[in-house]
Amino acid sequence: MINLLANPGFEDGVGGGWAAGCAAAGCIRPAPSTVARSGRASALLRASPNRWELSWLRQRVPLAQPCRLRFSAFVRAADGTDGLPAAELQLAVRSAAADAPLCRLERRWPARAWEQLVLDCPLPSAATDAEASIELVSVRSDAAALVDEARLWCASEGEEEAGGKDGGAGAASSAAAVPRLLHFIFGLSADFGGKPFGLVHHLVIAAAQHAAAPVATYFYYAHEPSGEWWEAAKPSLALRKVVAPTSVFGRPVRKFAHQADVLLSFGGIYLDLDGVGGSIGVGNALMLTPRNHSFFREWYEAYRAFSDAVWNGFSVRLPSRLAAAAPSSAPSSVRVLAYGAFYWPPWNPWGVAQLYRSERCLLRGGYAVHLWETKLLLTPADGAVASAAGGGQPCGDDAGEACAGWAGAGECSRNPGFMERSCRRSCGLCGGGSAAGGNTTVNSW
Repeated sequence: MINLLANPGFEDGVGGGWAAGCAAAGCIRPAPSTVARSGRASALLRASPNRWELSWLRQRVPLAQPCRLRFSAFVRAADGTDGLPAAELQLAVRSAAADAPLCRLERRWPARAWEQLVLDCPLPSAATDAEASIELVSVRSDAAALVDEARLWCASEGEEEAGGKDGGAGAASSAAAVPRLLHFIFGLSADFGGKPFGLVHHLVIAAAQHAAAPVATYFYYAHEPSGEWWEAAKPSLALRKVVAPTSVFGRPVRKFAHQADVLLSFGGIYLDLDGVGGSIGVGNALMLTPRNHSFFREWYEAYRAFSDAVWNGFSVRLPSRLAAAAPSSAPSSVRVLAYGAFYWPPWNPWGVAQLYRSERCLLRGGYAVHLWETKLLLTPADGAVASAAGGGQPCGDDAGEACAGWAGAGECSRNPGFMERSCRRSCGLCGGGSAAGGNTTVNSW
């Protein structure tokens, strides 16, 4: 076996043939020999808890002729990493002959003992070079990993294929496929927004797992839930602790609808824990995507101009505009389904009453149902479901302090369906009767 990589054990630091890239100073650096597998040197990749981050080491090598490449490296979690972060290590092989990575191996998070990741990658006949890449992908987590003894070689005909396996810890994937991963986000505030983990949340997770048969179900949290139903759900989840962001590109973030970016990093299926076209935008309570999709990159980059003065401006209206901006290409890359696929019954008083009162099947032609948790949170203790669904709730600003700003920005008239139910006081609807009654029909999220 001839190793095609220079400086495979990082004895010459993180240079010596390797190119390195990350967002902050010191996020890739040599590690002391005392922690190296070889006893000589290794590389340390560290992520910031305050951002989405991709840190990488890459090395491009010329090839005399195409072959079946084998790429391997020893990895382990660095000392001091807090629990199981929302991060993963990846090996990837690229070539100038192809736009996307040819092969990729994803390791959800290694233990603190050294293990070897091995990736097999047949190259196209036109390939005259190959780039080996070691990547740390992290979503707002304090994650750090050590890498040592990287190797890249042309496997012989008699050499058994690794098949992208690493003892079940990781899996090879296609860049164009939607990974069979479920992502749930909960507990970004210490009081859980006044809605602690309960029976409905447990059932939503169980139903999604039954329908999607995922390889893994990731549960991202800043504050871990507790209670009977959490203990029932917990064994089926891969827990990932995150730091809830307070800003994005230097702009303050106050609402949880703007605090989820795991799909850009890992791909898969994101679902709200209470789970499209309309007059306002597209809902994002259920999204399926390959990893690092161009649409999600463009959406994320647009947050450089972020403002939450309009509650749904960046999470609902903006993606609708992005999908419509390039009509020649958007249909093939972004598919927006009809409202009824995920959002029927709607969230107005009639829809909520249908959801909790009707004995008819409401899901005909749909893929999921949205329980509209912001409108009504029911637990087994509520008992009188019909009464709770029918109204009788106090008049006020259910959506909190942001209501005044949204009202000042004109949302009471532009988005009456939400504002009349969630910001009645700021819209001047308290004390005057039934402005938020059952007559308003809003065909949007």
